[in-house]
Amino acid sequence: KNENLFHFSINKINQYTNKQNKPTNQYTMKKSICLLFILSFLLLSFSSCYKYPDLEEHDYSFYNRVIGPKGGIINFFANYSNDTIDDVVVKLEVPEGALDSVIVFNMYQFGEYELASELNNGFVKIGTKFLYFVPFYASEGYYEHDQVDVSYHLSIQFNEPITVTYNYLTGQADFSTNDIDKTKLYYEYFKTVNQSFKLYKIKIPRTDEWGQENNIRINWNTQGYPVGYNSTDLTYIINGAWSQTSEWGSSMLSLENWEEVTEYTHNPNENTVVFDIEDTDYLYVIARVIQINEANLPPKIINFIDINFPDETILHAAFSEHEFYIYMANRSLLIFDKKGNFDRLLFQSIFFSEITPQQTQTNILNYINNNYPEASINNISYIQYGFEFPFINYRFTLSQQLTLLFDEFGSIQGIYHYGIGGNKVPQEVFDYISTNHSTSSITNITFDSTDGIPKYIVYLSDNSKVYFMENGQWITTVYFNYEIDSLPEGITNYFTENFSDITIALVHYEISEDYEYYHIALMNSVYTIFTPNAELNYMNIPYFEEENLPDAVQSSINARFQDANIQTIDYFYDSENSETPEVYVIYFENSLNVEFLPDGTITYLYGNSPYTLPPNITNYISDNYHGDGISEYEIYYDYEYQAIVWHIYLDSGILLIFDIESNFIEEWGGFKLFKKHKKNREIRKLKMED
Repeated sequence: KNENLFHFSINKINQYTNKQNKPTNQYTMKKSICLLFILSFLLLSFSSCYKYPDLEEHDYSFYNRVIGPKGGIINFFANYSNDTIDDVVVKLEVPEGALDSVIVFNMYQFGEYELASELNNGFVKIGTKFLYFVPFYASEGYYEHDQVDVSYHLSIQFNEPITVTYNYLTGQADFSTNDIDKTKLYYEYFKTVNQSFKLYKIKIPRTDEWGQENNIRINWNTQGYPVGYNSTDLTYIINGAWSQTSEWGSSMLSLENWEEVTEYTHNPNENTVVFDIEDTDYLYVIARVIQINEANLPPKIINFIDINFPDETILHAAFSEHEFYIYMANRSLLIFDKKGNFDRLLFQSIFFSEITPQQTQTNILNYINNNYPEASINNISYIQYGFEFPFINYRFTLSQQLTLLFDEFGSIQGIYHYGIGGNKVPQEVFDYISTNHSTSSITNITFDSTDGIPKYIVYLSDNSKVYFMENGQWITTVYFNYEIDSLPEGITNYFTENFSDITIALVHYEISEDYEYYHIALMNSVYTIFTPNAELNYMNIPYFEEENLPDAVQSSINARFQDANIQTIDYFYDSENSETPEVYVIYFENSLNVEFLPDGTITYLYGNSPYTLPPNITNYISDNYHGDGISEYEIYYDYEYQAIVWHIYLDSGILLIFDIESNFIEEWGGFKLFKKHKKNREIRKLKMED
């Protein structure tokens, strides 16, 4: 019995799959089908803690996972196959009196590439795996299970908090290079230290709380060891497809189960985070959640949704990579640029029958059957670029690590194939790798043409990605998690002088024949790009401090917006933007956002309150358009007039154009016509870029 207790095995960790569907209503069951197709090929990436050695060879107190009222320390290790390596993933410090009885703690980390990608799209960028504990009372012992045995989450409330020290990158490099999912998950998510860390906990319901069928299930192997929670249950709890207000398997994703942990200590240099837990009812993750309140969205976005989606509700919103993500109750995702201009609409999961017309369905199926007859369809997404004159794409996620992009007529637009064979790659690719990366091995090769440029992406064991044209010509190489100590002295001096109290979170080094850049992110979300000679190429400072605004900008605010309170400020510097390389984007509380140059000049303005308009404009409208209200207005450089002008949209549909001095220029009979004209120009530009 003791031998079974301390020789923990994970050999059968992936033996069992989810064979039980929880009861759902008919609607939920239909909406779950697409997601279940995806989940059918998601890799279960659990890792247990340690294969416990014989007791006579080691100090019992150091390796013991059994602990009682007297307290003590439990260490969980990454290298269960090599007990000579001291690589602790998690240390539990249990104070005396925290437990009433003897407990066995099992620690697990859960991660899936598809889940990571899904959450990154407007939700969260994952810095490591999801950590959780599966405890049971020692008095119950280990007993043999068969596949039909079902047990559920055990909730234990501690009398005193237990301290957790989480080494969140320990052991992650031990992924098998033959496992494509794990390799990509490691290099693109786990090993990428986030720009700004926060610790979050995700609720695991107790059997007497919300949920179905006694809630989250535990998987066991036949030797009597738990091998973690059911992967489908975990995925649904993490992405909000199962919550207190949504049934198991709901197709709508949310962060409803996420809670921020406010008390913790983070050491980015040692990749550790220390925090207290009071029970076993949560998963934990170090992440950067970018969800924002609806009230803090740019007013232009709110106005756009009110006009074009009056019957739809915003569930939540997020800001990532200079774009706003708006998740609607009808399962759609609206994406806007940082100024609030509509860019695209996305339905993340649709049924094949929703594709129109019929000929488009036929063309798509013919292409898939002719080129990938063995592949199965796991998910279909609808993407719409532009609003008045849209063009549409359908993104098909297939088995065999394939993603296909079709236009609205069913013609193939791009292919993303993760994990292609080496026989499909030009010899020039391998020649370049052997010459320039002789000490590294290839872990994976991907083909990607979804952006209109066919290319190969080679993943290397030195944590780099190398890009090649279709003919094998080298494009660029990106080294992820570049050593901070290897930065050029000039760049190091810049951060010492300007951000001495902020830790560097990550460095990516990018090199090609034409350029060489260091991408550097700080722990406070400041993002920069430098050339090797320490020239600043790009910088974004979110949450810029008001007291650090240039005097000219402050004076301009005092002169024109003295009654408006500042909500947030974003600072952008882009050396390649010759017209406005340096701008301050200021969001005011009264539905107004304004972009300033350092000299106080306004380059962009959006608002929907007439009280912030110049008197000359409001007087002109009052005199000539009696009874007509002001819907929204903008200031920006209009190429039609070759100048910065005012665009005033009235409730009646009239568009009025004023110059920057508030002098009337002309009237358009309906601003919808103008918006169509402007959007059409933007669509042509986007097509050229694609």
